[in-house]
Amino acid sequence: MTLGEQKLGFLSDAHGNAAALKKGIQLLRDNGAETMFHLGDSIGYIPCVETLEVLDAAGVICQQGNHEAELLGDSEAGPRDEVRRLSQVRTLIDERAMRSIREWPTERMIQVGSASLQLVHASPRDRLNEYVY
Repeated sequence: MTLGEQKLGFLSDAHGNAAALKKGIQLLRDNGAETMFHLGDSIGYIPCVETLEVLDAAGVICQQGNHEAELLGDSEAGPRDEVRRLSQVRTLIDERAMRSIREWPTERMIQVGSASLQLVHASPRDRLNEYVY
């Protein structure tokens, strides 16, 4: 994806907090972001799907984090579901939203001017789960 010279905005880890996500989007817009990306974990912890609607309505370009992968069954949830609450999200989400999440990549390469950026949720080595300290 080539974006030319423009101001980008990056969001991540909304975890079901639609109010905070709306505020983040508005702050990025107020600061001139022309294209916005959400780098994963739009859902989880707070069992709601409004964050998905907020991202879609704002035209934010999304990709999967480990929570989306768990929601889709691509990553094992195990005992963490008591905290992450993705089984509750599964009862709230419709098939259209699930299809949309399935289409989100786990990695995206973008070209901005002369710079190449690799966008991942976690790290380049483990795109979904590795913490970078």
